[in-house]
Amino acid sequence: MDAVGSVVMGSPPVLGPVAFQGFEVPERITMGGRQWLTVHTLPGGTRIVDAMGPDDRELAWSGMISGIGAAERVRQLDRLRRAGQALPLGGDGWRYTVIISRFEADSANPWWVPYRISCTVLSMGDLAAVETLPALATLAEAAALGAGPELESEMAAAGIGLVSAALSDVVAAAGLLARLTTARAYTTSLENKT
Repeated sequence: MDAVGSVVMGSPPVLGPVAFQGFEVPERITMGGRQWLTVHTLPGGTRIVDAMGPDDRELAWSGMISGIGAAERVRQLDRLRRAGQALPLGGDGWRYTVIISRFEADSANPWWVPYRISCTVLSMGDLAAVETLPALATLAEAAALGAGPELESEMAAAGIGLVSAALSDVVAAAGLLARLTTARAYTTSLENKT
């Protein structure tokens, strides 16, 4: 973190099922916010201050979505915005639960699309202890995993890793379990549409 509360990106951010990569990765994301205060000034200048709670600023950044799959990644991010669902957002030891409040893409070239995104913070995880969980790069990966006994056995195996004594094993198992749960939910939603 630099002096103004911006996180300089060492590892790419992950927003729900989207792992930002290449030119999509922002140089920095400014974090922080304010504390809501009610200040009562009494005669004589004495102040009574009631701290009402944190008000986290929106997390916003921009980048360039590039490559053959750029148009699909733009559509994926816009679908996430339109869904208005809470999503995990993490990177470099920080983690938030957010809703995408704004996503804008300038689609002049299907292989080189500048974008801007803003996320409203719902809650913040433990900044010191949480590692970024791996995410599915695309929903197509989730569909490729399919549903059925293979997926269920992978989920059971990942669940066993949650009881490890090593924190890194637990975090890795939790990340895998999150990916597999996303895959199961996505493939179930596809099956329900047919």
